[in-house]
Amino acid sequence: MKEFIYNLEAPFEYAYKGDTRTAEFVTLLAPTMKNNNFAASLTQSVRKSILAVTRNMVVDKDAVPDDSPLTGEAIMTLLFSNPDVDINVIFEQAKALFKNGGALVDGEEKMTTPLIEKMEVGDFQNMVGEYIVNFTIA
Repeated sequence: MKEFIYNLEAPFEYAYKGDTRTAEFVTLLAPTMKNNNFAASLTQSVRKSILAVTRNMVVDKDAVPDDSPLTGEAIMTLLFSNPDVDINVIFEQAKALFKNGGALVDGEEKMTTPLIEKMEVGDFQNMVGEYIVNFTIA
């Protein structure tokens, strides 16, 4: 199964088997048929948003190198920059996907609402961006 390791910029503490651990990374997992309904909703929202953002853009092909990788931060900047994009819908869809098999804290702990709530906003936003780049528009 394809996965992507997102290293947290702001590690957080969480309970693990009766102890306390510090989360260092989140493993993002490619969607499966088990969570496809969540992944499909996110993919559809993202693609509609990208279409809305880029519909009237004029791109100078010489200004963009062919080998420049699309990053999670870049995709989030694109999505945030358009008033027609409801970013909160994308965030809610991503949360549902992460809680239903799309993400593991430190590669083993299932993502839950309390764990998501411990994350700093920047980490969550960048993590959503990396998921989008790696699994919805790749």
